[in-house]
Amino acid sequence: MNYYRCNVLDQSFLALPTWKELSGSIVTFNTDYANPLRSLVTEIVAVQEGTGTPSPSNVRSISGFDEVIVGVTAKNLVMSRLTGTNINTSGVITEQANYDMVIARVIQDTEYVISTDDPYFAGGFFNTYPTVGGVSYNGQRIVSATKSFTAPITGYVIFRVSSNYLTPQIEIGSTATTYEAPNIHTITLPETIYGGNAELVGGNGTKTHGYVDLSTLSWASTSQNRWVATLSGVKEVTTGLSPIISEKYQTFSNTDLYYNNETGIATYNNQVIVRNNPTTDTPTGLAVFELQTPTPFTTTPEEIPTLSGVNNIYSNTGDVTLTAEMTMQQYISNSI
Repeated sequence: MNYYRCNVLDQSFLALPTWKELSGSIVTFNTDYANPLRSLVTEIVAVQEGTGTPSPSNVRSISGFDEVIVGVTAKNLVMSRLTGTNINTSGVITEQANYDMVIARVIQDTEYVISTDDPYFAGGFFNTYPTVGGVSYNGQRIVSATKSFTAPITGYVIFRVSSNYLTPQIEIGSTATTYEAPNIHTITLPETIYGGNAELVGGNGTKTHGYVDLSTLSWASTSQNRWVATLSGVKEVTTGLSPIISEKYQTFSNTDLYYNNETGIATYNNQVIVRNNPTTDTPTGLAVFELQTPTPFTTTPEEIPTLSGVNNIYSNTGDVTLTAEMTMQQYISNSI
């Protein structure tokens, strides 16, 4: 009798509802409840296109995000598509009529299979969210008639479809299954954000990075082809790697930039310093920098329901942390 009572009590306890916080590039869990998430926080990380060291001869454009795209799906990890695009043999996303490149989030060393009307898997892998002009992580295009692959990185994959193909799908495994439309939520940000986070259910976020067109600053020349300007709002540091990235200049610490003779960018307190060898031209191009004081922003609150059963939840702007309702049994299972 005591065993029976304990067993009944155990089963009753395991059936109780609870909430669990989960994090990752793609958060996967099981739940019996098709209820809205309590919270969902997504990173927002600026995208720098291209490869190699930024320089005046190797300009690597930087872009932020005007919106956050969140996918909630049982299997189809498609997030969005770049209309009128293709990918060339050098892994560069180009504009081209009649084709689209479909974007999905992937995890390193995980096997996936795609459904597309392209006779080959023509696509590539990207460390950051891919845009037109972006270059794949290894500067190559992947072509595979099997349409299955193991992701070499945690990031994004793109694959080609005809512009009129309506059922692209990418899922975990090696065998394609029946198409399932992902549930996509698109949340507009109040401005272009180059770094920070957004809690989409509550409708609030924090901007941790700002941006500046270097050509708009008031520059003063110093010795050794160095230019100095005041950069309002930049995180003030005196040692270590400077909290700034640029389209045209490699990032250094202030000390390293002072003693070497390379073209680069650094900060010192509230100043930005650029060495522009071998020319004496004033600095130009976009730079993104960490803010001394992060600033809050608001968005329209978004209700994001989960699915009863398997859930895969992901964002276009970075990793996510969410709180979902599930049973105690599922809480334990999702912890393993």
